[in-house]
Amino acid sequence: MHRTIDLNLNIAEISLKLIGFPHLFQLEIEKRFTHFLGKPPNPVSYVRIHWCRRGKTLPPSVDLLFDSTPICDVLGVGRMWKIYDCGDTLLATISYEGGSMARIITDKEWNRIMLYEEVNSKDRSGSFINGALELILRAKTPLTGGLIFHSAGISYGEKSFLVVGHSGDGKSTMASLWKNEAQAIVMNDDRMAVRVEKGEVKCYGTPWSGTLEMVANYSAPLEAIFLSEKSERNELIYITPGMAAPLLIARAFLPFWDKKLMEYALDVIDAIVRRVPVYILRWHPGREVIKVIRSLL
Repeated sequence: MHRTIDLNLNIAEISLKLIGFPHLFQLEIEKRFTHFLGKPPNPVSYVRIHWCRRGKTLPPSVDLLFDSTPICDVLGVGRMWKIYDCGDTLLATISYEGGSMARIITDKEWNRIMLYEEVNSKDRSGSFINGALELILRAKTPLTGGLIFHSAGISYGEKSFLVVGHSGDGKSTMASLWKNEAQAIVMNDDRMAVRVEKGEVKCYGTPWSGTLEMVANYSAPLEAIFLSEKSERNELIYITPGMAAPLLIARAFLPFWDKKLMEYALDVIDAIVRRVPVYILRWHPGREVIKVIRSLL
């Protein structure tokens, strides 16, 4: 008989219950999610994820909703996933470069999930941590009034800001500049969740980091968003909500496979840009940019 474990995770105030996971996963999951173990005091939603050892074949009648293969081929990413409509449920398949594979069967609210994994012996829990769980959070967050952005998040005092950008735009570099600042907390250097609730915009650290591997299970009111552009000099340019929205859309993890979720996601972006000022930040790596950002907080 295989030993199993149950674990609770708290990510962006979403309560995730992992049920029946292999005992061999425990050490790696607890190591990776050290700051995210436990239950949130006031969860905005609950997700139950049941782990099963054997995979399932595709149902006889499904409609392909989304295929990431062309995007992954362009970006050179080794993880590819597809989502199918199975009527009352959705099925997601995730293929990994090392040979592992995951299949997710979920209700369309992403509350009750069956996770079937065929894990490479060298991979252990890596496919779940870096693929299946992140996809689940990307899908669930818009249903809670939020969205995940390709961004670094830093709290300074009682305020916080995002530095949003594509890969190579300097998110991790910015985080490294702030990590030793008094009163500063680097929540993440690559992926941040943002939620609009009761008129307030808050940002949250997530477990999926960039090159610095800096994460914190921390949240704070969002005071400003900076669209990062590398430059030889430091410059801030305020942009209107109408200009900001499409630029944030291009830097968000969007649920393209689901029309309703896309509507929720676009509503979130609209609510964010109406409440939080957005700036283009052209900057040169160095401590001078910290003074520029501080001037707005």
